[in-house]
Amino acid sequence: MNTKQIIIDSTYELVKMKSIEAITIQDILSHSHVARSTFYRYFRDKYDVMNWYYQAYVDNLLSQYEGIDWKSVMYRIIQFLFDDAVYFRKMLRYSSQITFWNFIYDYGYKFYESTILIQQGRKNLTTDEKYILGSYCNGTVHILKQWITDGCNETVEYITDLIYSLIPKEIENSLCH
Repeated sequence: MNTKQIIIDSTYELVKMKSIEAITIQDILSHSHVARSTFYRYFRDKYDVMNWYYQAYVDNLLSQYEGIDWKSVMYRIIQFLFDDAVYFRKMLRYSSQITFWNFIYDYGYKFYESTILIQQGRKNLTTDEKYILGSYCNGTVHILKQWITDGCNETVEYITDLIYSLIPKEIENSLCH
């Protein structure tokens, strides 16, 4: 296992045991048995590690995206959130200027934007597309936050169908090909 993954796994374990506010860089260093300089070679702070946990999973999933329909990819991401609901619920409880859910919004927006531009062979979204995409990403994050806060009472299939059904027509062709 590589050092970066050891740090991620250690932080994940600490989040399961403690509140996010209570976790320090020193806790991560002690738990992962890495030097401070090694930690900072890979991550800016503890929040960067926590975000990377989500990003590494989704990046890996998206690398396999070719030929898989978008709804199936979306289902797998939502299943991941469901499987680690305790972790993500803790992420929800932590409020800071830079939150995990802002990260999710930004990550999703950049992915969708890139996909749309590649599919359409363009360099920039129109102003309308930016507003529409931003609204969709905000709505998706809101649904996921509410679902996790409420204890994931609806099924993964239900949440997937709901979020998929909300894809705006203006961007649907670029995402659902």
